[in-house]
Amino acid sequence: MTTTTRKTETENLTIEISLTREVNDKVAYMDGWNLPAGREVYETYEIKITSKRNGATITTSGKPGDFAFFALQGEYSGKYPAGAYARVGDAYVSQATYDLAMSMIAELAAEVSKTTEQIALEQTEIAHAATVEAVLDTEAAEYARQIENGLCLRCGSYCYGDCTTN
Repeated sequence: MTTTTRKTETENLTIEISLTREVNDKVAYMDGWNLPAGREVYETYEIKITSKRNGATITTSGKPGDFAFFALQGEYSGKYPAGAYARVGDAYVSQATYDLAMSMIAELAAEVSKTTEQIALEQTEIAHAATVEAVLDTEAAEYARQIENGLCLRCGSYCYGDCTTN
């Protein structure tokens, strides 16, 4: 597990963002059975925005795209207060704050090092995707060969048109 924190202060705000990456077991919960479903890289952001004027704090955590994370105006049904650009949890932030936080998140994502287990897992996923693509290409080529040899697309056999004569 790797964790990196970045803190930025402006005239009015203190923004602190932490990124944690770890490899966890995936579990499929099926009718009371907990089935192991491999491993996955899991990353979580924790964001804390504190106002220097009144001491109010906004905190949220999750992955980008989660509901509690930054939601732009078009993604949330409802009216935003004047000057608000995005919703963070139950609070609203301006566009400048949003842009600063998102740039910090991008820097953190590039900065956080990956463990050897994460690298191995990503390489395994890439190899698996290549294998699946090769199998699909082989099946598509086999199906095309069968059609060339007279496979009927209507009935799925080699009827040579007899299925439409009745």
